[in-house]
Parts: sequence; C-alpha cells; structure tokens
Amino acid sequence: LDSIRDHPLVGDTRGRGLLGAIELVSDKTSKAGFASELDIAGRLSQFTWDNGVIVRCFANAVIGFAPALCCSDDEMDLIFERVRKSLDQLLEQPDIRAAIR
Repeated sequence: LDSIRDHPLVGDTRGRGLLGAIELVSDKTSKAGFASELDIAGRLSQFTWDNGVIVRCFANAVIGFAPALCCSDDEMDLIFERVRKSLDQLLEQPDIRAAIR
C-alpha cells in the first residue's frame, strides 16, 4: 500500500494484514474528496475490472482490498501494478484532471 501513496489521486492508504484501503482525493493537502457526479467509484471499478483486478470501490472514493490469503509477493506486486495503471487511466480523464487541486 505504501508504494502507491505517491500517486496524485491517493490521499491515504491503510491496512491490517492483507486487508487494505486506498482513499482517493482531489487535493492531497486538504484531503478533499471528489464531487459525487464524477462517479469515481464506478469509473475506477470499470478500469480495475478491465485491467484484470477485482477491488471494491466505495462511493466515497475508497478502494478496498481483500486478496486471497495465499497471494504471493509477486501476485501482490501484479495487483498493485494493475491498480496503479487503473488510477493513471482515471487521472487521464479530462474531468478528473480538472478536479485535481
């Protein structure tokens, strides 16, 4: 989780064991969220699905993880590589980029 904290959309990460969450923000300093009409959760859910990783995208722009207990380090690296790609794709969207402060 710490490896993805530097992404422009990530405001915070937290985890316990293999459970984890990534909070998305429009302003890293103030931790301000996104307007609901941007449908961050729905759009990110589609990007992650298309990139071959299943995460839980909550309406408040939080991504939840609960990988299988048997995931190897290499598999976890692949999961986060795909999540980063999905976040990059979301950031490429003009309305999302415009919402970043």
